[in-house]
Amino acid sequence: MRENVRPVWTDEQIHAAFVSPRTDIYVCDEGGVCGYVIAERVLDEGCISSIATDESKRRRGIGRALVRAALSGDAAHWYLEVNENNAPAIALYESCGFVLAGRRPGYYGDASACIMTREAVSKDT
Repeated sequence: MRENVRPVWTDEQIHAAFVSPRTDIYVCDEGGVCGYVIAERVLDEGCISSIATDESKRRRGIGRALVRAALSGDAAHWYLEVNENNAPAIALYESCGFVLAGRRPGYYGDASACIMTREAVSKDT
């Protein structure tokens, strides 16, 4: 993985995600990995667990494409957590239909986690 795409997860956690039948991993490759998203599903609920894009490739639609790919999974309800100070990520998630559902104070040390949710769009519409 390129130096500018720093996963928050350990190698062991990433390996467990790769072998889990409830996990979808999407990768953007433009001559090297420049982004990824990990989405987990349990019953009818999906969670975007991790997403990253190469700093030099941001604001080109890669993150939005990765989120949309994750949302193509079979789940009726989606959620994620994001640092309240990460305005670009919050704007990305809002552009993909997520709304603020709550907060977890102090989740990121001095910062709260914003819990965002989204209902799946019917594949019939």
